[in-house]
This record gives sequence, structure tokens and C-alpha cells, in this order.
Amino acid sequence: MNDISAIKLRVDRWFQAIAHEKDGGFVVSAGHQFRISAYADEAEELKLTSGEKITALQFSMSISCGLRDNPLQRGIGVLSYYPPRGADYDTAATKSFIGGWFWLPEASYDEVWAQVREHKYAGCTINLEIAPLEWPTMMEVVWNIQNNKTISILGAEVMFERSLQPLKDE
Repeated sequence: MNDISAIKLRVDRWFQAIAHEKDGGFVVSAGHQFRISAYADEAEELKLTSGEKITALQFSMSISCGLRDNPLQRGIGVLSYYPPRGADYDTAATKSFIGGWFWLPEASYDEVWAQVREHKYAGCTINLEIAPLEWPTMMEVVWNIQNNKTISILGAEVMFERSLQPLKDE
């Protein structure tokens, strides 16, 4: 049985950063970096075994330029489910969310960087091919977060939507 499906994310915020480190600082990776905040498209029907609606969870992800040093068993990145966490003595409570990352080849990464920097688009979606998922029926796909809190991103497509009318700042 196939364990692959796709999910469409609607990006609501892009974050671009330029980072530098020397001698083991806090920076995860030097160079320019993307982070996104997104939500699953309203039409998404991927079910979570937690009972939560995938469309209600925020996706907090990063996009890397080129393959990371630590090779993955499968795919170009990962998605991880983070359950809600109560307040602690030094941290606030958090809601459930999906975190993750994927990498793009340098030419693709540079083009996405240019598109985001110029912001001449009406909207942005990211389509991810993900696995392993369960298919209890032909019409139902489930992410079993008890068995697989982290799943693989097998492929990614970043799509910028253009308006037929010029944007206001043009």
C-alpha cells in the first residue's frame, strides 16, 4: 500500500535572515535563511490521530539552501508534530503546531529568495509530498502521530500566485 500523500500550505508570513557565526555560536546555519509561517489549505483532509484539525495548526518551517550535512533516510526534509505544552516556570504555554524544514537546490533557493524579496505576488502556496501516512480507506489519509511524530518531506513545490492586475506598489 502507498504511504505517500500531499498537503497544500498557504504561507501567511515569510522571514528572511542573514546569519553569520564563528567558533560555534548560536546560529544554526550561516548564510541566508528562510522561515515561514503557514496553515494547511482549508480543503485539506489529512487527519491527525490526536483528533486535531490539520487546518487549525500553524506550520513553522525553514527552507535550507542545498542538502544538509546530516543525510536523511528518506526525502528532502521533515515535518514534526509538537503537542500542546503547559506553562513552565520560564516559558509560556504553547498550542500544538507543526515544525519542519526542507532543502532546495541552490538555483531554486535563490529564485525563491528573489521572489520573496521583490514581493510582486498576490499569494504563495507550498505543496509538500509527505510520508509515511496511513490509508485506512481509499478516501481517508491519516498521520499517526503516536507512531510517527516526525514524517518525511519527499518533495516540495513553492508556488507564487500573480494577480492579473498590477499590485498597488507598482
